[in-house]
Amino acid sequence: MKSASLRRTARRATRAGIVTCISTIAITATARAAPHTNLFIAGGQYANSSQSAYLGAILPLPGGTLGKGFFISPFAGWNRYTFQKNGQSFTGSEPSASVAIGHAWDEPDFNLSLSVAGGYSNTTVTPYAPKGSFHGGQWFAEPEIYAQLKLPAGATATVNGGYLTGMRSYWSSAYLLVPVSPSIAIGPEADFGGGINYRSRTFALRVADKLTSSLDVDLSAGATTNLPGPYHPYVALNLSVPFR
Repeated sequence: MKSASLRRTARRATRAGIVTCISTIAITATARAAPHTNLFIAGGQYANSSQSAYLGAILPLPGGTLGKGFFISPFAGWNRYTFQKNGQSFTGSEPSASVAIGHAWDEPDFNLSLSVAGGYSNTTVTPYAPKGSFHGGQWFAEPEIYAQLKLPAGATATVNGGYLTGMRSYWSSAYLLVPVSPSIAIGPEADFGGGINYRSRTFALRVADKLTSSLDVDLSAGATTNLPGPYHPYVALNLSVPFR
């Protein structure tokens, strides 16, 4: 598997988890959040050849609340991936930091969020960077969109996605959540990514659990692949806690 595709897959998985927290958890928190309440977010994902973690915050701007109005979202992330080339194993590590600014709408039948993130990442490949692999720093920008349709009986259908400039790659996610108790919702999820020389697919079961009045947990477990390779186990965990 090429290092470029693994690197983009790890970045896509991290960004997908972040936007899920920014949008899904922020919007569901709106009803119980006072104006200008902020949200701390953290999480990560694990797959056979790539892992990632992140932490950040969602900060509504004056006049807005979580899930409605203008917001900014600073966050930091870290990706790690392994790949083989010419019979040798390599490990890539990529810390990154960025800030997103956007606007969210909370309507009776749907939620919508549009934002643009900009930041910097630095990739290190060990024991050395083989020819054809990316190594070094890079500035990036990423426009993102999130849309959620509110269905009968409290169910929701959600789609979101983004595009990474410079890397010329995209990611997208779609999932359905159906409440099975006052605090738990479950449903299928499908993630799709692609770039110049790769295509990724992830299929999972998503479980959203409101553990307490101030702690939301979002868990996905399933299988992921970089086509035409085989599928491997995949798990992602996202947490959020509101604060003033």
